[in-house]
Amino acid sequence: MARSHLMAMVLACGVSASALLCAAEARAQDAPAEVQDAPADDTLATGEIVVTAQRRSESIQKVPISIQAFDSATLETAGSNGVEDLPMLTSGLTMTRTAGASTPYIRGIGSPTGNPGEESPVATYVDGVLRGSLNTTHLSFSDVERVEVLKGPQGTLFGRNTTGGLIQVVTKNPSETPMGEINFSVDNYHAVEVGAYGTTGLADGVAISLAGFARRQEKGYGINQLTGNSASHVNESSARTKLMFTSGGSRLILAADYSQTQDQRGFNRTPPPGAVGGVRGGTPAQTYTYVGNFHDVAHNVDDRVQSDSWGVSATYEQSIGKLNLISVTAYRNDFTDILTDNDYGKADLSRATFGFYVRNFTQEVRITSPDDARLTWIIGGFFLAGYAGNIVDIQSVPTNAFTRYRAQNRTKSYSVFGEVALKLFRDTGKITLGARYTVDRRRIGGLVNGAVVPVAPVNPRYAAEDPTYRIVYSHQLTPDVLAYASYNRGFKSGNFNIIPATTNAYKPEYVNAYEVGFKTTLFDRRVRFNLSAYYYDYSNIQVRVATGLVTATLNAASATIKGVDGEVNIRVAEGLTLDLVGAYTDGRYDSFRNAEIFVPNVAAGTTTRNGGNTLQSGYDASGKSLIRSPKFTGSAGISYVQEVSGGRITASMRGSYNSGFVWEPSGRLRQRPYGLLNASIGYRSDDGWSVTLSGNNITDTDYMLTSGAGTSSDFFAAANPATVTLGVGFQF
Repeated sequence: MARSHLMAMVLACGVSASALLCAAEARAQDAPAEVQDAPADDTLATGEIVVTAQRRSESIQKVPISIQAFDSATLETAGSNGVEDLPMLTSGLTMTRTAGASTPYIRGIGSPTGNPGEESPVATYVDGVLRGSLNTTHLSFSDVERVEVLKGPQGTLFGRNTTGGLIQVVTKNPSETPMGEINFSVDNYHAVEVGAYGTTGLADGVAISLAGFARRQEKGYGINQLTGNSASHVNESSARTKLMFTSGGSRLILAADYSQTQDQRGFNRTPPPGAVGGVRGGTPAQTYTYVGNFHDVAHNVDDRVQSDSWGVSATYEQSIGKLNLISVTAYRNDFTDILTDNDYGKADLSRATFGFYVRNFTQEVRITSPDDARLTWIIGGFFLAGYAGNIVDIQSVPTNAFTRYRAQNRTKSYSVFGEVALKLFRDTGKITLGARYTVDRRRIGGLVNGAVVPVAPVNPRYAAEDPTYRIVYSHQLTPDVLAYASYNRGFKSGNFNIIPATTNAYKPEYVNAYEVGFKTTLFDRRVRFNLSAYYYDYSNIQVRVATGLVTATLNAASATIKGVDGEVNIRVAEGLTLDLVGAYTDGRYDSFRNAEIFVPNVAAGTTTRNGGNTLQSGYDASGKSLIRSPKFTGSAGISYVQEVSGGRITASMRGSYNSGFVWEPSGRLRQRPYGLLNASIGYRSDDGWSVTLSGNNITDTDYMLTSGAGTSSDFFAAANPATVTLGVGFQF
């Protein structure tokens, strides 16, 4: 999309928002208590957030789940501009990229594949709607109210594919009180961003909002040494609108959104220093090594990765006496187009194009009891009809031979769920029991080089039924101290490999998660200290293996994961806040005797690499560390707000540390330990204008977004370098 088109779209959205504000005066009419939005923060000195982790609005300190939540102001001061920046704030969360897709890991559980139809065990929800495509979950926070990160299985209330946890994004709802804002920024890589948001009332009980965002990056983070063009650009445009109707005990929110992202990161892969790419026994023209600096590549073509996503939803809430009925109906359509140098280097051996598409219709209905009853409950049902497919062409450049894959994977999933909580011991204790029963039906079909697949004896149909359940006991030891113990059973659904569609479906994986913890608010609510310890029995793990030019998933391992997770938030003085979070995770494969790894080719009788790798099957990874699972993650932040004449000054600094991890089961490819540092300083006037200077990764630390190996070479893709951004904003 041309730069003029991007800017025109967002400026038009800003003008439209302004027009909305002028079109109507505020018509204040409060929504009923049962359906009001959760406030961004409550009155606690530590700025505690109200969350919906248990499908009802509760103080985060009263929820017996390990959870971190952030309002929009916290995200902004920490330099977290999107989902991929959440590890700066969240302990135990690792965010990587594979095949243009965001691949989160929480406490060692995640999926390294981004194939269409592949569902992550760390689910992403936006306004209660599941994002089914991993290629469209790298969301920018343009109109966000808050973000919640839930750790551990959430299979009872959120579904089968939340064995690792959940990222829940809540965007702003319309208001009948007119308001708007426009923000502009530019950074040292000539990335210009424009965002606009506006809301107003249209009539009594009717409000609308419009949000738009665009980013255009002129200078890439690196250079393609062969074409001379910039590499690793991130361009994005998005728009969202909501129309809200409120009347008596009901509320209806109609929403629509569209986004387009052009993001080469993760596909701009290059051999790491010391690796030799190419073909075994090839001539010098067919081998290659690392070139340029950390962010450069040497590709015969400039990589192209573009994802388009749109969706519509209707959320209806109705008070029925003291009960509350909630219905969420949604449809999403996602498409990703990819062109890449498939051998990662300057020897023109292989090129590939990928077309991934995912279309999902979802319907959820919930009925909840009053929040203040001694016995509270939730019952509901969920339905998903999904369609995922691919169009893949892989070219062998020396022979001009093509391998062509086409496949479609259809899914229908049905589930019913419920949860009941009973207060005990004069309401100081509470026992919670939850369960969900899921039925999955899948069907696969496709072509490989024009031949229909799968063929007998491969079964093109998959059916499975599985329960998940939850038992929690929590006790309010004092009004400010909550202790809890929980057991959660979660599973990630079985599925088909879609590239190519030639094998039987792999089976579900399971997690039995045990956790104890406490949440405290101390010293007249100036200190919040939360700590949890967990033990996971992880079985039938779905792991990625290499099969020639592509990768596949199979069930091949069991593991034990244990660790400790904690956070401290301190209001040191008026306007001065300090917070620290940290997690220790020890995850190891108990049994993984059929791992597949790549071993570098070496010349006979020497240790000299002579190009490319050989796939080694049957590697015993038992006892090895889980992939993409660092032993320690943590961060510390300090923020300061000073009221001055005519406005206020804000300043913040946040540092994070990752102890490093392995990218593949043998441990040959590793991410070294690294730390990041973000900082910002800004001024916001009482008249509504603001200016901010911020820096992300200001120490210019080199670390990887992804790494791995194939037959052509080992590879890695660089994460963002140091960026400095100047922004101005206007509120009206």
